Amino acid sequence: MTPEQIKPVSKAAAAYDSLRRSIVRGELRPGQRVTLKVLSDMLGMSLTPVREALNRLVSEGYAVHDPHHGTFIAEQSRGRIEQVYRLRGVLVLLLVSVLIPIVS
Repeated sequence: MTPEQIKPVSKAAAAYDSLRRSIVRGELRPGQRVTLKVLSDMLGMSLTPVREALNRLVSEGYAVHDPHHGTFIAEQSRGRIEQVYRLRGVLVLLLVSVLIPIVS
């Protein structure tokens, strides 16, 4: 029996997971303005992985960026969250259907 190999997690992925959890739990409130400095201090990380995580949160609708006013936690409704997860599931299935012929 061999030990399981553990896939290393990037700092950006760890920051994303932590921030997303904070949003879902309500620790980061909808409408709250967030800055890279505050988030990096909160997570104990440098700015670069936090910037990558925040960009991903913006792209997935958890946060909103306004170039003139900053970045804010997005207003989330239960319906919006369910919609995002349904879309994500569809995209995963599409990706698998595209990759199976390539890998086979």
